[in-house]
Amino acid sequence: MNLTRSRVFCAHCGDIYRRIAWNNRGYRSIVWRCVSRVEKKKSGIDCPARTLREERQSILTEAALKHDLQERMEDLISFLDEQTEAVTEYSEPLARRLIEKITVYDEKLVVEFKSGLTVEVEA
Repeated sequence: MNLTRSRVFCAHCGDIYRRIAWNNRGYRSIVWRCVSRVEKKKSGIDCPARTLREERQSILTEAALKHDLQERMEDLISFLDEQTEAVTEYSEPLARRLIEKITVYDEKLVVEFKSGLTVEVEA
């Protein structure tokens, strides 16, 4: 997934964010601004969205995590589709392929699958 091609949308007006070069007291920086806010006169919309580099970065990070989760789920689905027999007993290779981690508490176990699904089992 090419994150530089991801589109970020404004929650206030629904328009996209655009990369803008700012020159503030001789210091040049790149920021992301809502197009409606940048082109206030053309759009006729007085969008209150703030300029946030960190917000765009967090959105892109979240998109990358979702993409990674989707790839893991597709991998697990194809693995399960390849299985020809029903699982009737514990299989170490299958457990390693499906389970990310198991956390043991005094009163319960928490099984986290590689797909992101979490299941609690009372001990």
